[in-house]
Amino acid sequence: MNAARRKELLEAVIEALGEEAERRPLTSFLPLPSHRQLLRDSIIVIVGERGAGKTALFQFLAALQESHPNHPSGVFSDLDASHTWINGFGEDSDAHPPTHVLATWGQDRPPEDLELFWLGHLIGTIDPAADLDWLPTWVRRRNDPAAWVPLTRASLPACYDWLDAHNRGLVSAGRVLTVGYDNLDRLVLASGGLDLPARFSSALASLWIRLSRRYRGIRGKIFLRPDLFERARTSVVDASKLRGAEARLTWTPEDIFRVVLRRFVANDLLRDWLAEEMKVQFDRNDVLGWMPPLALPEQLATVADTDAAEATQRGFAEALVGPHMGSGGKKGYTHTWILNHTQDANGQSLPRVTLNLIREAARGALVRGVDSGEGGLLSPSDLDAAQEEAGRTRLAELLGEHPVIERLDGLRDEVVPMPKSAAIWRLERAATHDGLPDGEAAFEGLCRLGVLLERPARRGEDDLRADVPDLFRKALGIKRHGGPLQLKAR
Repeated sequence: MNAARRKELLEAVIEALGEEAERRPLTSFLPLPSHRQLLRDSIIVIVGERGAGKTALFQFLAALQESHPNHPSGVFSDLDASHTWINGFGEDSDAHPPTHVLATWGQDRPPEDLELFWLGHLIGTIDPAADLDWLPTWVRRRNDPAAWVPLTRASLPACYDWLDAHNRGLVSAGRVLTVGYDNLDRLVLASGGLDLPARFSSALASLWIRLSRRYRGIRGKIFLRPDLFERARTSVVDASKLRGAEARLTWTPEDIFRVVLRRFVANDLLRDWLAEEMKVQFDRNDVLGWMPPLALPEQLATVADTDAAEATQRGFAEALVGPHMGSGGKKGYTHTWILNHTQDANGQSLPRVTLNLIREAARGALVRGVDSGEGGLLSPSDLDAAQEEAGRTRLAELLGEHPVIERLDGLRDEVVPMPKSAAIWRLERAATHDGLPDGEAAFEGLCRLGVLLERPARRGEDDLRADVPDLFRKALGIKRHGGPLQLKAR
């Protein structure tokens, strides 16, 4: 490949994997069969860490509804024509009270007041012109719950009369209204802890458990991060009903590589290049644009299949970087290297981390200079150098919701695995405002987030050991004894 061609393709990678592409969810989001399960009417709470795609899923559904309300997209074909998706809460519009307003008003409010807030806000969001005496106050002063929540309480029978009638209209028309709730985790920063956001979340879940039993035409989807969900579920009214109404947003290696391919094939230059390199053709959906293959196995089943025109994770990684990363005893397949170096300590990988890794590798390759030559579009050294920035970006994302991440500065320049007691001591000495009592609590919190890992003690020693996944290690300037940390994917 000559230098001009490589430069052109690298610039296309940066564009295809950038934020601008994410603003076009119909052509960048990849709907999966697993998403179909999350959207079942019985599911109320969808749990996923930041970057797992909770917001992207809802933005895709809203964009699909707005631009093609009656046009099946394929994966969600039976939902597209019958479901309407609206935003019941979020921070991306002035249709909802800001989180800092709720943090102030919600202090010391009993659960029933929080439920009344959600009930009134639901009705106003569905139809601001509904014939209810209190609703004009909500329209004028929706950012002041103290002004309209008491009015909602006084009109409770009328509120349910209105919802009953609205539900009957939807059912008779064969339609379902789904209300999505996102950004509840922003309340953590606004209130300085998990307690108030958990109370708002449990009140919302309690309300929807009741509404889901009463109505077939009105459904709710609440997007929560794991720690907020675990805290909230303990105080949900009728919590036993929540067990069958929750679902986790997780990703398989195949899904992650298909997401990357989806972004690549949306770009004309990259699509043509991949079709040539991987010897496969891509299909175009009338609504969603160019799509990756429906299946993307790790590699072909048998050696005899190596000439088959089938896309694989290994084939994509070879086209992108080449067949191998590392050398000698540390040599391994590129596709497995990508997965191993984008996993957290819980063995979970997220599409956003992989996209950032590849985009940063392309950016770094352009900065260092592009030349002609054989091999993949990127070099192994490009990918390896990009890991530090990809890890730094992921830590910054987590820090936005988990202040305990700041304590990792106490481990900077250390060598892992290290004694757990030493790690706790350093975490305790790190200056932070996360509200945790000591280094032990910080260590446990960081393990839950997948940033740290507890390992067994060495033979003949009592002290457990602390480790850091390779995804974060370079970003923190931490060195490692021996080879890369091998994590088992979930």
